Amino acid sequence: MGQKRREKSRGVFTPLIFITLVIAVTLCGIGIGTASAATTVEISPSTKSVALGEEFMVNISVTPDRPIKGMQVDLSFDPSLVTVESVTNGGMFTDIFGAGTIDNEAGKVTGMYGSLTGGATTSEPGTFAVISLKANSTNSGTTTLGLLNVIVVGPEGEVPSTITNGTVSVGVIPPSVTVVYPNGGEILSGTVTVSANASDEDGTVINVEFLYSPDAGSTWTSLGNDTTAPYTYEWDTTTVPNGADYLIKAIATDNDGLTSEDTSDGTFTIENIVIGTKVEISPSTKSVALGEEFMVNISVTPDRPIKGMQVDLSFDPSLVTVESVTNGGMFTDIFGAGTIDNEAGKVTGMYGSLTGGATTSEPGTFAVISLKANSTNSGTTTLGLLNVIVVGPEGEVPSTITNGTVSVSVIPEKPFLIDGYVFYANGTACNGPIVSVTNLNTGKTWEAETNASSNYYRLNLTSCVDVNASEVLRFNVSSPDRTRTNTTEYTVTQDNINADGLFNFNITLKGIHDINITTDYEGAVNGIKITRDGTDVVGPDENLTIGETYKIRYKLVNEGDFNETVHVTVRVANESWSMLIGEHSYSLDAGESDTYYDEWNTSGLAPGNYTITVNASISEDAHPEDNKAWRDVEIVPLPIGDMNRDGEVDFNDVIALAIHIYFGEPVYDDPDVNGDGEVDFNDVIALAIHIYFGEPIYPQ
Repeated sequence: MGQKRREKSRGVFTPLIFITLVIAVTLCGIGIGTASAATTVEISPSTKSVALGEEFMVNISVTPDRPIKGMQVDLSFDPSLVTVESVTNGGMFTDIFGAGTIDNEAGKVTGMYGSLTGGATTSEPGTFAVISLKANSTNSGTTTLGLLNVIVVGPEGEVPSTITNGTVSVGVIPPSVTVVYPNGGEILSGTVTVSANASDEDGTVINVEFLYSPDAGSTWTSLGNDTTAPYTYEWDTTTVPNGADYLIKAIATDNDGLTSEDTSDGTFTIENIVIGTKVEISPSTKSVALGEEFMVNISVTPDRPIKGMQVDLSFDPSLVTVESVTNGGMFTDIFGAGTIDNEAGKVTGMYGSLTGGATTSEPGTFAVISLKANSTNSGTTTLGLLNVIVVGPEGEVPSTITNGTVSVSVIPEKPFLIDGYVFYANGTACNGPIVSVTNLNTGKTWEAETNASSNYYRLNLTSCVDVNASEVLRFNVSSPDRTRTNTTEYTVTQDNINADGLFNFNITLKGIHDINITTDYEGAVNGIKITRDGTDVVGPDENLTIGETYKIRYKLVNEGDFNETVHVTVRVANESWSMLIGEHSYSLDAGESDTYYDEWNTSGLAPGNYTITVNASISEDAHPEDNKAWRDVEIVPLPIGDMNRDGEVDFNDVIALAIHIYFGEPVYDDPDVNGDGEVDFNDVIALAIHIYFGEPIYPQ
């Protein structure tokens, strides 16, 4: 340590006028008190992105929590990224202002000060100084604009202050984007091409997302993305309601992860011809074997709220017969299965309704029809929908009909093999995958064979029994730990049936973004490790000592499948005070981890309990709950004579002082214990007498 406890240093300060001001207000006899609030001194704006070689300005802004009359401050920066061109008065302290000394080699501006005279004070927020800077023309990166040696003075002496540093990113510029079409005033129908222009001055545009709002910007829904210019999206406007308050928004993202957006200049109209509620046989085509039992649905897709419907069904009774009609679940209040007539080939009088004014606009199944193919006759029959009436709250509404066909034939049983390989998003094999396949037309589900040592899967089915042409298979696939998944649908073709299978149907699991602050970090408490001098770890029950500088360490792990740029903030706070001690952007490749730290100088802090918080964030995270770490610590003054900084003053400190005198090992309190200006064995004796007999040390 080497300094006497009674001496306090808040930085070297030369301006005579400010020193005089501090002495004058201090001699009022009232002294410096402790308050729960504090004057805020900050860089404004707190973050800024500039181009290479760009000239720009930031302010040192002050928000008093009480009347103040003056202040001093130094500024630090990375001179390889920015240089300070000038410092000018921001207008807060008009009577006296010193612009300080600019040192662009060391990256400092020292000795800035300002004051009001004649007893004047100010409580209004204002600008202390305007800093004009220039970005380096070749180097890119991010520098902290650090506020150092801050002293704020009120009428009765120094007042508490809190500091917020700033950051400047050089050579990192957000992309620009402009909506081209539709941009306001258009009347759209059918499928239209939505377009936008996007560019990036210092890199490349990697994605443009298109969104629409049906209500003039109150809500937004994503349409889709385009990753290459020209940036467009084919939008089927028949999938949204007609309206006159539509807007388009385009959001561009560049290779630095920065975004910008633009919205169409005015609203536009969507005006499509209403086709009506769709009523159809699903699936629309089906092939069955002689004597096979099977099912089809009568499916309904409303284009407006409906409350009920009726329908008849026709078929060729020489090829199929209807076994039963059951409610499909769309109209749960009232349902009539109609009358089955397998001689005439009809089902008449099927109906369903909701009661009590209820309606539905969601697609659903009106009825499930169970049929059986004739055991001897082959051929194709139409499943015809007749006498269809769909009713809304105000009466009958328009409807469109799609009939179905069923082909009945002698089909020998043949094997149908489905196989392939499962991969992670990065292309590596996913051994032991979990693969299930569901026939969406029949509802049957099968589990594929897999092996823990291979990414291969296989499933043996039977053609025309388990699966037919035009039927849809849904593949639900996941990794063994179920953290990565993929759901894929495939429509079986006649070529698949003829080839006896679907071969090499490979599936890639969707990747995830996942950053965390790991607690699996030796010496850490809740993911945060604190060290002195880089190696001396502060234990979970140890206190910190005022005046010491500690390294706040943490470990980031990228457990996702993509390389990430991680934004990290490190903050220290108590109940009434908070300070940002670090803000960074780190690059971390998929599957990698790394450790980082920020330094915390505890000089000038009040004793008490503090919380250290580390936050890590990315734009999209599968598990954001593990992106924050915190640790509670207590800060205490260094006890007088605590040479070894263990929190106690005992004979170990006498030994530490003796070793310091004879071997030069460091101590943490002033070694001149007897105050005679010399550090020798007399100081060892004085410390021992103090410990054992209570004699005072460090005489004033």
